[in-house]
Amino acid sequence: MTGPEHGTTFVTLLNSFEAEPRVRLAIASLREFGGALARSPVLAFAPASLSGAEIGRIEGVELVALECEPTFARYPFGAKVSACAQAEARVSHGPRSLVWFGSGCLVFNPPELLALGPDCDAAFRPVHIANVGSSRSGPLDDYWAAVYAAVGAQDGNLSVESLLDARRLRPYYNTHCFAVSPALGLMASWRDSFRLLVADRAFQSGPCHDEIHRIFLHQAVLSALVTRSVAPGRLRVLPPGYSYPLHFHAKLADAKRARVMNDITCAAYEEDSDLAAVPAAEPLKSWLARHGPGPA
Repeated sequence: MTGPEHGTTFVTLLNSFEAEPRVRLAIASLREFGGALARSPVLAFAPASLSGAEIGRIEGVELVALECEPTFARYPFGAKVSACAQAEARVSHGPRSLVWFGSGCLVFNPPELLALGPDCDAAFRPVHIANVGSSRSGPLDDYWAAVYAAVGAQDGNLSVESLLDARRLRPYYNTHCFAVSPALGLMASWRDSFRLLVADRAFQSGPCHDEIHRIFLHQAVLSALVTRSVAPGRLRVLPPGYSYPLHFHAKLADAKRARVMNDITCAAYEEDSDLAAVPAAEPLKSWLARHGPGPA
């Protein structure tokens, strides 16, 4: 399965029947506002118990049985890691661009930068907040040192700036929406490195013992892998209109805040987000009114 024009396949995850409306809405937004990528195929991974989900009847969507390792299931985003690795294996010799977009991703403009060309291997957006990120001004802490060691990454002088709190960090990327070249094998490496750290008892009882480090372990591992595997000149750093955090909209500095929803390429909306918090102009205004998601 590949996109007819750009060789792009989108990947998402359906964890429960309750999540299905959000996933359907994400796909509907891609179909409506995705431009040349609107008709790209979508792989929707779901546990076998959800094999009868309606989402599998949407044209261009293939419902795939998720193969999630039992140890991964204990981590909030372990299923995402498994789904991406499975997707990469299915399309490794097909599309140029494999795009992950979560159930809370809404596309409002053609996400053209997610379609990777021959000069680009991956496209990521830096994190919204520093969170468990590693400050560029200090040494690697035990958590990040273990992550770098597990993936075989070296600490260089690269850095990113978090959107909300403007912290200078070692490369630390948001994983709400991103694109990779399947040929790179990055998703398989993500699964393997995540598995290694999940099984590391000393790491789990030490640097990764608390909830926040466990929640964002998947993100730290992938960020380290991008640092190791993608040359800076072949990494596309996405602008703020990608994975725009609606849940942080009111807290963003004026210069970083979207004036209207139509200025956003794809939005991330969490449980405490409200789509009504950002005004929308036509035709997006009417589309949002028809679909009526309201607060997430």
